[in-house]
Amino acid sequence: MSITSEWALLRARIDRLVGLAVLAPAPNESRVEYTRKALEQATLACGKSIDAFLDRHKDALQPEAADLWRTEQVLHGFVGKGFANFTNEARIVILSSFAGQFDAQLSDPERDWVAAVERSFLHLQRSFRVDRVLQARWVEAFDAGDEPQLESLGAVHLLQHGLFAFKAHAEGARTDLVVGEQVSRRTEDARKRSAAPLVLTEWKKVKSPSDARSKLDEALVQLRLYQVGAAASLELTSTCFALLVSRNELGVLPESEVVRPGVSARVVNLCVEPESPSKAARRRK
Repeated sequence: MSITSEWALLRARIDRLVGLAVLAPAPNESRVEYTRKALEQATLACGKSIDAFLDRHKDALQPEAADLWRTEQVLHGFVGKGFANFTNEARIVILSSFAGQFDAQLSDPERDWVAAVERSFLHLQRSFRVDRVLQARWVEAFDAGDEPQLESLGAVHLLQHGLFAFKAHAEGARTDLVVGEQVSRRTEDARKRSAAPLVLTEWKKVKSPSDARSKLDEALVQLRLYQVGAAASLELTSTCFALLVSRNELGVLPESEVVRPGVSARVVNLCVEPESPSKAARRRK
């Protein structure tokens, strides 16, 4: 089940609990104790479900989203004793407040754009195994030592996924990876009409695993040149991508690197001639 589908079920549970709390009997009614016990069990069970949900999806969620649950408890007087130590009324408030803010986190378009970029690179990497014509085109560009050609091929591939890749120009402007010049007004207008989000990328050809770290550092230097403009729209502002293109797998690389406070670079290794898993395993022995 996807994160959004699972959250929709949890959200519905929270909404029902809020409704039950509104319909709770007055303190002088005979069934108040029964209702209190039922609401206590339901809210505690819902809290445990949220704990499990966040733990299950911690790798896919933004840190801010994963921290919301604890933050809500802190704001409402949490002192280290746990969700069970709140009153029913406090738990209902925390659940409701958390749900509203988590909805906003899940509806963040940047999260979907980042997922789309990563999916496009997964598509490209797996295509190298089955599409020999595509692979030959990339191998030719790699062997020619033509980094701009690798950038152009990558940008065209991303555009197939509805994403407009660019790189940082020395003056902080955007460079069109296909034509190798600053993004023109005509291109920018076409991008906006197609609603293609902007993705900051830096592509580096890596000849051997021993060069991977230095090439990644070069990519980070280039990525730091770019500053998001105040008028930017449809643009990933907290995530960019460092692409290390190699013949074979480069081995263990960091998942991401800090570009500046609030901005991280996802590190992606694209292998134009990927080995079979069994061959790669034998080579590592």
